Parts: sequence; C-alpha cells; structure tokens
Amino acid sequence: MTSIEDNQSITLSSSELDDIHGLLRNDTGHDLSHYKPATAIRRIQQRMKVHRFANVTEYLDYFRMTWHERQILYKELLIGVTQFFRDPEAFERLKEVVALRFVGEAPARAQSFRVWVPGCSTGEEAYSLAIVLLELMAENGINLDIKIFASDVNAAAIQQARDGLYDASLAESVSPERLLRFFSRQGEMFRIRRDVREMVIFAVQDVLCDVPFSKIDLLSCHNLLIYLNATSQQKLLSMFHYVLKAEGILFLGSSESAGEDGKMFQARDKRYKIFDRKQEPPAADASWSSLPRISVRLPSVRAGTSWMADVMRNSHKGELIGQIERQLLDGFTPPSAIVTRAGEVVYIHGSMGRYLETVSSKVELNLLAMAHSSLRTEILAGIQQVLVTNQRVVRGQVVYDYRGTEASVDLVFFPIARPDRLPGSWQDLIIVVFLERQPAPLFTVTEIGDAPSESSQGALSTIQEVTHELELTRAYLHHAVSQLETVNRDLPAINEDLQSNIEELQTTNEELEASMAELKAVNEQLEKHFMLLKSKTSAQARAQDDLKNLTMGLEIAALFLDNELQIKRLTPFAQEILMLDDDAIGRSIASFDLSHCLRMLADDIQRVIDTLVRSRRDIEIEFGRWFRVVITPYRISDHTIDGALLTLTDVTWQKQRGD
Repeated sequence: MTSIEDNQSITLSSSELDDIHGLLRNDTGHDLSHYKPATAIRRIQQRMKVHRFANVTEYLDYFRMTWHERQILYKELLIGVTQFFRDPEAFERLKEVVALRFVGEAPARAQSFRVWVPGCSTGEEAYSLAIVLLELMAENGINLDIKIFASDVNAAAIQQARDGLYDASLAESVSPERLLRFFSRQGEMFRIRRDVREMVIFAVQDVLCDVPFSKIDLLSCHNLLIYLNATSQQKLLSMFHYVLKAEGILFLGSSESAGEDGKMFQARDKRYKIFDRKQEPPAADASWSSLPRISVRLPSVRAGTSWMADVMRNSHKGELIGQIERQLLDGFTPPSAIVTRAGEVVYIHGSMGRYLETVSSKVELNLLAMAHSSLRTEILAGIQQVLVTNQRVVRGQVVYDYRGTEASVDLVFFPIARPDRLPGSWQDLIIVVFLERQPAPLFTVTEIGDAPSESSQGALSTIQEVTHELELTRAYLHHAVSQLETVNRDLPAINEDLQSNIEELQTTNEELEASMAELKAVNEQLEKHFMLLKSKTSAQARAQDDLKNLTMGLEIAALFLDNELQIKRLTPFAQEILMLDDDAIGRSIASFDLSHCLRMLADDIQRVIDTLVRSRRDIEIEFGRWFRVVITPYRISDHTIDGALLTLTDVTWQKQRGD
C-alpha cells in the first residue's frame, strides 16, 4: 500500500469534514467543528501517515468503521500543549496588575478573588496562577479568599490535573525556590502541595456549550482561541466579557487578541496580553446561552429523493408520522422492556403491571427487582443466555401468579444490534418481550392408542422439571460468577482508594497530634507567663500601697509632672498646701491661679527638665509660712527623663529661728 508522503498535503471537502465532526460528536458528545479546518486537517494527515493510507477516501472508510481510531483522532484534536509559567515575564506582570487592584487602586474592596481558567488541560496554568497569587499575598500582606475554577473538555486531562503529579521536566520552567516551596518530590515526579491543590476546583466542561462560571475577577485563557474559527472566538470573547466583573482582568496567550474592534476589552499591557473589561456591554449575541446544554442526536440522513426526507422537512407531517408510529406500537406490540446486562431498565413499552410487583416504597429501576418473584429467575437466565450466545432466546410457558390465578407467559429475549461507539454498559442492551399465553383447555381428546402410560408420563415430567431447574441453576451460577469477577476487578481500585484515604487520615491524625503537642507547650508557656505577670502585678500593687502609705506617713508634699508640666500624681499634703482641686491631675501647673512665687516654679521645673540640674529654692507661700522647694528630674527605668518631681518641705521654724 502506498502512503502519503511527509511533504504532501491533503484536501478535505466541507462535507467530509462535517462527516468526521458528526461521528466524533456522536461518539463523545462534543462538537469540534468550532476548530479551524487547518487544525483538523493537520491531525488527519498525521493519522494517515501512521496508517500509511494513500488517499483521504481510504482513511475516511477506516475512520467510519473503527471506533478506536475515532477516539485517537478526538484526543489529538484536543491539543493539550501546556507547561508551568509558559511566559514567566507575563506572569510577573500579571502579579503587578493584580497587586495594583488591591494595594493601590481599591484597598477597600471585598477580599474575595475568583479565577477561571478555561481550557486548562492538565492543570499547569491553573497551578501557576495559584502560585503567583500566593506569592502576591505574601509579598503585599494581602489576605484573599481565592477560588480558581479550571475546566477542560478532556476528562483524562482533568483527572491528571486533579492528581497534581508531574514529571521532572517541570524543573525546566519552575525555579528551585518555587519547587521547594510549592511542590513535594515523589521519586522522579513532583506533586503539587496540598495548600495549592485546595485552591483549584477542576471540572470537565465544554466552554462553547456548557454553563460558564460567573462573577470572575481574573480569566486566564492561553492558547485556546488560536485554534478556534473567527465565529467561535467572538462567541468566547462575548462570554468572557459577560462573566467578568466590572473590574475584571483578561489574561491571554502571546499569539491571541481580545478582538479587533476593542469594544469589550481595553489593553492594560499589549506586550503581555493583559486586558481590562470595558463597561460597555457587547452587542447582543444569542450564539451562546447560560442555560445547560441539551444534546439531541439524530442519525445521519443523506440528501436524496426519498419521500421520507420530504416528510421530515415538514414539521407537521413529521408529527403525523410520529403519531402513526406510536399508535401502531401501542396497538400491535406486546409489552416489552429494554434493559442492560445488569437488568437496569432503559425503556418500557406497553402495560407491564401484571408482570411487576411493588415490594416496598423504594423505587426500583431494575427489571429483576421489579418483576414477580416467579419471573425473576427466568428473566435472569434469559439475559445471561443472550449475553453468551448473542442470539434470540425464548423461554416459554413461564408460570406466574396473577391476582391469585395461575397464568403463563412466553419471555422472548434478543440483543439490540449496536454500534461499537456506545460506551460502558450501553453496549449490552437487551429487549425483553412478554407474550401472554392463552389458558390451555381443561380437557384434551387424544387417541387411546397414543396415550402414554401413567408411569412414563410421570418420569418424563420429572426429567423435564429437573432439566429446567438445572438450566436455571446454571444461568444463576453464571450470573453470580460474572458479578464476582466484576467485584474482583473493582476491588484493587477500591482498595487503593481506601489506602489513600487511610494514609490521608493518618497524616491528618499525625498533624493533629503534633498540633496538640504544640498547643500544650504553648499553653504551658502561657501559664508560666501568666503566673509571672500575676506576681509582677502583685508586686506593683504592693509598691503602690507602700508609696501611698509612705507619703501619707511622712506628710511630704510632692507633685509628679510630665514633660509638658502636667500633673501626673500628687500627695494630699501637696493638694492642701497648693490649694488644688480634685481634678488637678492631667492639668498643667501653669493653668492654676497660684501666687506669684508659685508661678515662678513653672520656669524652674522647665529648666530642670532641660538641663537635668537639680533646683532648690525657699519660697513664702503664705504670710510668714516658708517652704523649701526641691525639683529633681524624673528618671525612668531606661534612664530617660519623663518630667520632674517637686517636693515642698515646711521650713518656717528654721526661718523664724534664723531671723
């Protein structure tokens, strides 16, 4: 077989591309027709080289027949090229812009910060933003409640992002300081630390169809728009404008833009593709909706001259055909059910009340649980037989009880012809038809010569009964073994989950024990400090009592003043001599109506504070009553001056004696 050469390009018609996108849409539920045609053609050309197909027609035939090939092309179309800090300078500039929002421009705004990363692939971009925001908070002393929503259409990529485990190549784009702070090494791999992981919520989402996240402060979308056609790009930008808050920030890849007209976004930094949301609403665009997506998949119908195509183009005729089909089914089709291999009901047609029973208030959607007890074993055996043979199976004359009367029904099982693209249990759908048998006549007329003997008839009946029971037992055993194998297959995964949960619980328990030990040590230290503080408080109170009793006993007139000459404390004797009011504390000594000689003391006090030289003077306060005034600087424990101490001692007797 000749194959396409490396330098040879291929050409696909629009109808061929539509067929490919339609098959992928039926398989995955996701519409990739929004991608640029050149992107799809390059991936198809690569697949043709792998299989060595000579032309597009051969590959398309293979593509239509092979579900596995469609899955591979689908995964390759979901371009997941990403890395940590893909443009380091752009991330540093983004950090500055976000910091301005909270530090400089809007210090009083709410501390909630919501981020959305559509097309996050395996999570590197989302984790990079989480790291940048953590660094921003630490560097600027900001406390933000950060929620990062990261979404992608690729479920496998989302699972890897949730695991947060990356190979050693990330060291090429992550600095050693960040590796040490935000990652933990596990062999040859690096795992994102838990505090960073808990900031990000990952979700499987088709950004062009599913409900978007709302009230977003920062929207980071790197290298998604460049793969979409112009119409889809405009849809996304319109949606981004809608979900961003009034002061929202849009952060795009280096090769992307926020629209040519600039109606929705204004460039904050053109070099690093950082944009501010404009307040003007975008033009009305009904191409995307905030309602959940509802997918209705119809089989592909090629254009032709068939009368059915004309009917389907006319909605009224289509409704008429549908009504006719329903009446035909209801009138001539016996009761039936479509079930999975486990008996789960997918669809029920007709009235099946006589074959079902209600055993509890719990709603069951499993035919084996809903059917009459006398029918369950037969239904189970028929399902298992169809799964083994993949052919039509009839289990006739099954007797069951209907309203106290014995009735008989034929159970017909046959598999549904299914395409290989159906996932999971939907690949084993079985139709179960209930054909009610008419009651047998009470008497049968036979020729005397043909009548079997009573003994042979009894033996034959016993053999048939034993054979039937053996067949039922074999089917039940096969079903039990099949269920056991399924359980055994699931057990390792369940065991891994349990082990992971146990390890997490053990780690949490160890952390709690360590925290308890730390709390106990801190509590002991607090108790020691409390006892020491209590002792010092008692000593201070004792010293206050001693000072008070000393001044009262010695009848010393003393004033304690601060640097502004305001009275901090005075003794009762000083209050009596100077005739001060009870509210003297806190007032300046110069504010009182004192005699001329006492007013002179204010200058002496200020001089002592300034020069730190002790002052001594005898003054006559009242006629014939003399006091010796001593002013000294008031020194505190750190040897600084905090005002002055003024004492007055009665020296009238000495003066009179000297005179």
